[in-house]
Amino acid sequence: MNLKAGKLNSRLVAVTVLASALASACGSGSGSGGSSVANQADITKAQAALEAAYAGTDGPVPRSGPQSAEDKEVWLISCGEAAEGCAAPRAAAAEAAEAMGWETTSCDGKLNPATYGECVRNATAASPDAIVLISVSCEAVQEPLSAAKGAGIKIYAVDAFDCDSNGGDTLFDGEIVYHENASIEDRYEQDIADAMAAYLVATNKGAAKTIVLRQDDALASRHLADGLEEALADCAGCETYPLDISLGDFSDGSFANKVSAALVQHPDANAVAAPYDAMINLGAGQSILKAGRPITLVSLGGLGSNIDLIRDGGQTMDVGTPSGWIGWAAIDGLNRVFAGEPQVDSGIGLQIIDRDHNLPGKGEAYDGNLDPDGKPAQDYEAIYRASWGR
Repeated sequence: MNLKAGKLNSRLVAVTVLASALASACGSGSGSGGSSVANQADITKAQAALEAAYAGTDGPVPRSGPQSAEDKEVWLISCGEAAEGCAAPRAAAAEAAEAMGWETTSCDGKLNPATYGECVRNATAASPDAIVLISVSCEAVQEPLSAAKGAGIKIYAVDAFDCDSNGGDTLFDGEIVYHENASIEDRYEQDIADAMAAYLVATNKGAAKTIVLRQDDALASRHLADGLEEALADCAGCETYPLDISLGDFSDGSFANKVSAALVQHPDANAVAAPYDAMINLGAGQSILKAGRPITLVSLGGLGSNIDLIRDGGQTMDVGTPSGWIGWAAIDGLNRVFAGEPQVDSGIGLQIIDRDHNLPGKGEAYDGNLDPDGKPAQDYEAIYRASWGR
């Protein structure tokens, strides 16, 4: 299997209602598939990779860097404040910028590419020192972003892909570097995808039959689906069933029906993989409930609402990614851009969360690898403030 043992978005529904309803429908992770057709070597490799992901892959928060730049104005553009996975890092970046002594303006992208462009144009008209894109990739805003860059505005990216990902020009002045200097492509296609695949293979005994929710109009989701399908293709007893999803499916209400139809079409499916937590809250969870059979439901995020779903049995697993730390790392990285210094390894890795491992407190979001007491092992805020002289 293509699993690396060493590496490894919205409270839109009432969590307690969904969790209690889903508890009887979602599996605990044991899966319904047997291992008779599976290669035992696949299971063994997956179990080793899973243990590494349970342990967590964070590195150290950078402790040195330039002193905080003075008198900066920054626009923070989030993919959509209705989605916790967009809102949380934006809020954390605003807090970190305040600690820097900077002024910020936030713009809600409302999960709509047309609004993303409007936000960039409004920012450009305001002539800030920088624009920070939060889960808004360059291809969705290439024209207004080019105008912003031409006006001398610095462009910093958080969980977003530059235009060179699709053959265009490089427009970002900086972006987060993940642990072990992983690019955003590597983070999604390898680290996250491999961790998710390891969980699916190990807990379904080498026979994961997975409906992969593919949202190709969001580059991060596309890369994650690509990596997950590739990793699972190396599992002899596994199958993947790609399901194409688009942003429009959420606005017109067809998303949940699509998931339900896929579950009917694939009666042997024992797992569903979502590229981000909000998909579960936007209808995938309800669809699994209606299916009435054990399903291993996995996702990416570790948002507070989804942590509670895991605790109550309504979701099986999350690949935890620290929204708060990401927001602070973005401001640290932007400060390095202002100083003309290169980006550094942020230390941000991942950690697998399920009912029996690494579960934060009730209502708490995952925010970095947890220590034995269930608390984040590193106080990244304190470390960054000291580095900035704040």
